[in-house]
Amino acid sequence: MTPTKNEGLGLLDILAFLVRWRRIWLPTTLTCALAVGIYSFVATPLYRSSAVVRGIENKGSGLGSLIASKLSGLGNLAGFAPALGEVRGDYYLLLLRAPTMNKRVIEEFDLRTRLKMPDEPIEDVLEAWKSRVYFKYESNTNTVMVQVDDPDADVARRIVEFYIAELDRRNRELESTKARKEREFSANRLEEARATLYALEDSMAQFQRTSGIFDLEEQAKATVQAVAAVQAERLMAQAEYEFKAKLFSGDNPELNIARMKLAGIDSSISTLMSPQAAGLERDFLLRLDSATEDGKTYLRLYRDIEINSLLMAMLTQQYESARLEEARNTPTMAVVEPASVATRRSWPKRGLLVGLGAAAGMLIGLLGAGVMHAKLALSSPEHPSYPALQRLSRSWSGR
Repeated sequence: MTPTKNEGLGLLDILAFLVRWRRIWLPTTLTCALAVGIYSFVATPLYRSSAVVRGIENKGSGLGSLIASKLSGLGNLAGFAPALGEVRGDYYLLLLRAPTMNKRVIEEFDLRTRLKMPDEPIEDVLEAWKSRVYFKYESNTNTVMVQVDDPDADVARRIVEFYIAELDRRNRELESTKARKEREFSANRLEEARATLYALEDSMAQFQRTSGIFDLEEQAKATVQAVAAVQAERLMAQAEYEFKAKLFSGDNPELNIARMKLAGIDSSISTLMSPQAAGLERDFLLRLDSATEDGKTYLRLYRDIEINSLLMAMLTQQYESARLEEARNTPTMAVVEPASVATRRSWPKRGLLVGLGAAAGMLIGLLGAGVMHAKLALSSPEHPSYPALQRLSRSWSGR
């Protein structure tokens, strides 16, 4: 019986191929490794400096924080209060990556000269600078890392520090602008609430003169005060939503949070409502059916006065808080890890480059040796690889 010939490619065949064509692939491997190695020694080295910062949040200002503090004393009504915090990481990254910020960096450190792009358009300079700077937000620690590569280690450190200082300055400007708009909005709402309260007080005085009712039972008064407190919170939440609707648009996170807070208070208010109540003008006193018509009128006036008194107190507090925030000039960024002068280069990594160069050179050499081996085999029908290469050629041509 004739033994079957194994046409597979074995380890010895591979070794024989490498040994036979070593004069092709070995020189290309060494040449590429040497060329890349020389480049890694003559290339301008880059030194990396980095810093880690964290935003300092002012917990005491803003309509949202005021409502959260007021709701903290209302038991289950404050169930959504923890959601009032804001995630600032993406906001800081947006400021750092803004063209305005990077143009200031380019002008401050004459990066056109350092990047050897003195006459290039600013868009090209910004694009080239992107390869030298890196920003990353770490959600677990709520920190932002600023990283810069430059041929001068001290310049890299100073650029990182400049980014942090500019981020703090820009953040202060935006916070001050927001506080100014909030102050103006609160002032307008305060004037409206004051006018409404004065009108209600006049109506109450007129009603008392004509009806002769001057006081409430303690139980009725407590009910009205509780309802008034919740309704005042709703008016504040509605004011916050209207304010942020003027600042933001679309699917903005802050606007969505304000909308959720308003919906949460509405849900809580529904537990105080009579099942028969309907419509936008919700009457919380329908449970007091036993009261006379004059008594109900008195209770409604008393309730409205309580609501507007609480609303005025909240708006006054918010107005003063926004006024102080507008004038505040304290740092908004805390440096967790300061920038330092690097002593080791970050680029080029010589060992890695030499290894990649050797691998690329070996691949080129093996491809060249394979082509030469195929040509030699196809030119001689007696060559051991001739049948296999013929089958490969026919398969490639589809025959």
